[in-house]
Amino acid sequence: MPEKQSEKWNSGFGFLLACIGSAVGMGNIWRFPYVAGENGGGGFLVPFLIIVASFGFLLMLLEFAIGRKYKSSIVTGMANISKKFRWIGAFIAVVAFSILSFYLVILGWVLSFFVSNLGQSFLDFQQYSQTFFPVVSFVAILFVTYLIINRGIASGIELFNKVGILCLIAILIPLMVYATTLPNADKGIAYFLNPDFSKITEPNTWSIALGQAFFSLSLGSGSLLTYSSYLRGKHSMTRSSGIIIFSNTAISIIAGLMIFSFVFSYRLDPEAGIPLIFEVLPTIFSNIYIGYIIGSVFSFCY
Repeated sequence: MPEKQSEKWNSGFGFLLACIGSAVGMGNIWRFPYVAGENGGGGFLVPFLIIVASFGFLLMLLEFAIGRKYKSSIVTGMANISKKFRWIGAFIAVVAFSILSFYLVILGWVLSFFVSNLGQSFLDFQQYSQTFFPVVSFVAILFVTYLIINRGIASGIELFNKVGILCLIAILIPLMVYATTLPNADKGIAYFLNPDFSKITEPNTWSIALGQAFFSLSLGSGSLLTYSSYLRGKHSMTRSSGIIIFSNTAISIIAGLMIFSFVFSYRLDPEAGIPLIFEVLPTIFSNIYIGYIIGSVFSFCY
């Protein structure tokens, strides 16, 4: 039986932005550039695009269909399909909790970056990671997350995503345009877009691209299924899936162009790994006009 839903999305547009907000963020701006950098830039982009356009689209559509039909959480939704599947829903819920724990740590880093920008004190990632600030930031971001969720679907998640996603796009695109005009930016663009066919034929590249697709599209976590359960009236799941995947992919590519243009312009290491985004962005915002304000808003949005 469907669970009773006391709340609904205010609009289909709000639902779309919430789903885009679930997909777009750290997976695109933080993880995608460094994963692409570690796996050959353009050589990683080809398998990633193939996977999100095929497997990613179908799995997202499936999650939406289950949530829309049964109007329930992941555990109840899987149980409604078959009682034997209840344990699958429970397993996904446990995995989602584990992913949330990982996200909260990274969001804590982002919060620290946000505060440091406001104070015009740009952090060195290595020094920052050796202080007590990551723990304080983790607790703070946990509290902020609770406040947003506690406000409910329309007044919390939908409202926050409407503001956050639109502001993120408004900052990200001008930054990408600015980055591509810098000296040596063409080398970064070539690194990102020129496919290394030796990487494309490696199974490990496809495996990592599949993982990135799951990470950046929020697939398999139950969040999209739960979001679709709060829809009201008629809504095309096929069109929604296409819009979300297109938006996610476009922002990933824009972020990649921006990050690698800055990386090569400032002579940083494109294969620096996890700290890449936290080394590139402070360098960027410390060298542009009112960068501390732009950096604060940018980190708040993603």
